Order: sequence, then structure tokens, then C-alpha cells
Amino acid sequence: MKFIFLIPGLRSGGAERVMATLANNFVNRGSFVKIITFTDEESYFPLDGRVILDGMGQMPDRSDRIKFISTLPAVVCRRFFHIAWTIRKDNPDAVLSFCNTANYLNAMQKMLVNRKTVSVISERSDPERYCRGVQWLCRLLYMHADAVICQNRVVKKYFLSIRKKHMPRVMVLPNPVSETSIPDRIVYRKNNYFAAAGRLVHEKRFDVLILAFAEFIKIHPEFRLKIYGEGPLRKKLENLVKEKGLEGYVELPGSVRDVMKKIQDASCFILSSEVEGFPNVLLEAMCSGMPVISVRLRTGIADKLIINGRNGYLTDIGDVDGMCRAMCRIIEKADLGEMSCNNFKIRELYGESRVSGKWLQALSSIKI
Repeated sequence: MKFIFLIPGLRSGGAERVMATLANNFVNRGSFVKIITFTDEESYFPLDGRVILDGMGQMPDRSDRIKFISTLPAVVCRRFFHIAWTIRKDNPDAVLSFCNTANYLNAMQKMLVNRKTVSVISERSDPERYCRGVQWLCRLLYMHADAVICQNRVVKKYFLSIRKKHMPRVMVLPNPVSETSIPDRIVYRKNNYFAAAGRLVHEKRFDVLILAFAEFIKIHPEFRLKIYGEGPLRKKLENLVKEKGLEGYVELPGSVRDVMKKIQDASCFILSSEVEGFPNVLLEAMCSGMPVISVRLRTGIADKLIINGRNGYLTDIGDVDGMCRAMCRIIEKADLGEMSCNNFKIRELYGESRVSGKWLQALSSIKI
């Protein structure tokens, strides 16, 4: 089969990791895969040499706001015609897009140019959190696609609740866990630090994690916290670390290559986000056999993955005291090895071969 993937870029991120994993797995199964991106940057994640990358030049410079706005219509038109022409030339079996701007262009090319090509949108977020303008745009354009793939049933329910007779087929597919990022066997490490990872943005609620850790080290001062990732809130989080006197206790190493290997050296992984479509890094940590702490996400994914005390602990979003108690429970648990074994079994459900096969089967079943 032939596939074209659309995505704004292939930097470090959950959607980018999923697309790279799917592309590699698809070509290993004999499919043709071309990835169209809005930039000429190389992929942050390893790509099989048989995957074709088609970049569309540099992104407009956002520092000059007037110039950015004035050139935006021309940039969008250029991208649209490049995508539409490439799809018509390559004649793929399906076009799969990730992230909002790529999803819009995918739906537009289907609506205006390539009506006989299967168009599939992968919604990576919770649309209910979008502003009204973006929600309206999604409703207007997504109905022209042949299918929408969601990460959880909450998002599927949202799409099914709006203009049912006009919406395309809506399905739920999990994210594949790259088998190269997880060990073949459990190696539980009792290094005295917790790990977290993600963009340094408000939605990740690393401020709550730092405040909880400030209380935790009053009881266990031998522990450290490492938060991997980069983003606009770095300075604010650094100031919070100083304000709480946590220099030497909390580290912000930034974005690093092979971040999962860094995380796997920790005693426990912690997810503090208030919003996650499907928490890739939590799932990868669990598939590595790591004990985990997670907030109860609105989508219900964390509750589905974690059984309190069996393979991790759950706490409420924004609950500093609850997260501190969960940290204490994790390190005071007598048999963390059993918790690691329970998590290691999850890889059987979310390994890339199994999940990529589900994606391939689903894409093959979609009809115009």
C-alpha cells in the first residue's frame, strides 16, 4: 500500500514520535511511505531509509509579526498546492495527517482537489479545550475527511455528538510504543531520583510537581527530581525552584536525545499534566517496567492503565499534597519489583508491531 503522511514538522514531540514509529513499521511491512512536512528540518526521531521525506522550506519568521501576518496567506497557499499536487502525482491509498494545520490542509485538499483519495485525520488533542473559532474550523473541515482517528473515547464522543450525519467515520486507536525505546527485560533501578518529561508549558503542570517535591524532600532529602524538556515556562519554573530553595534538588536538563533512557534510570516516572490526549511518555515508562505516578486525566486513560498500588499510584490534577503522598508511597512500598513486573506486561498490548498493525488494518478498511 502507498501512504502519504502530513505533519508540520518532525521535532521532538508525541505526535512526531507516533508518526515516525508508524512510518518505520509500515515500510517494514512493504508499504510506500512519504512524509510531507512544512520545514526542511531532519527528523528528531530515527526514520528508516526507505521513508521519503518531502520538506517545504523554512517556516515564516514569527519574530517580525507584521511580516509574518502579511506573508501567511501566500505560505498557506503554497503549502496547499504542494500537498494537493504531490497527492495527485503519487496517488496514495490514504493520506494521514497529524496536528491541526496539517489536518486542515488534508481536509481542504480532499474537499477541493483529490476527492477520490482516502483522507484520514488524526486528532491529537481534546477539541473541547479549543477556543470556539478552532472548534468551528474543525467541524467545518473535518466533515470532508473520510475518517477521524482519536486517541481516546472522550474525544470520539465529542465528534459523534456534533452533526452526526455529516461527520465521517470516527474511530479510536492507541499510540504505538517504539520497541527501540524500551528494554527487552526489566532492569529496575533504585537511583534516588524521580523523572518527568514534556514541554515546559502550563498544561504539563510542572509547577505542581515541583511544589509537591518541595514537601516530599522534607521527609526524604536524599531524593532528586529531573524534568526533561524545553519551553516558554523555563524561566518561571527556574524561579520557582529558587523560591523554594530547591537548587541542587531539582534539575531542568532541557531537551535531550534518548530521553527515555534517561527516564529509565530513575526510581519512578511522574505525569502531572492537566491535559493529555494519550500520554506517550507515561506508557513508554510503564512498558519499560517503571513504577509510575499519574494524575487522573479527564480522558480516563490513566485510570485505564494504572491500578492504585499494583503498578503505580493515581492522584488528582493540581493536588500538591496528593502527589507528595504518592511519592512517599512509591518509595516506601516493600516490593517495587512486583510493580515493575506488572507494568512490563503492558508492552504486550501497546508494542509497536501490534498497534501499528491495527493502524494499518484500520487505514486499509476506510472507503470513500
